Amino acid sequence: MTLTAMQLNQELQKQISIIADDENLVSKAINYIKMLVSYKDMNNSVQLDKGAKLEKILSMTSMAPLSDEEIVEEAEKGREECLCII
Repeated sequence: MTLTAMQLNQELQKQISIIADDENLVSKAINYIKMLVSYKDMNNSVQLDKGAKLEKILSMTSMAPLSDEEIVEEAEKGREECLCII
C-alpha cells in the first residue's frame, strides 16, 4: 500500500504527538529529520554536478561535417595508431 503525501504527513504528525512530551525523543527526531534533509540536499547537488558535467561534455563536442573522403582518412589514421600500439 502506497501512502499519499497527505497520509504521510498525518502519520508524521501522529507519531510526533505521541513523543511530544519527551524532550529527548523530540530532539532526536528533529536531528534525524535534519540529517535526512542534508542527505537529500547532498544527493540533489550530486545529481546537479553530474548533469552539469554532462552538459559541459556535450557542449565540447560538436558534429563536424566531414566528407566521405575525410571520414576514410580519419578511420585510416585510427587504424595506423592502433597498429603502432601493437
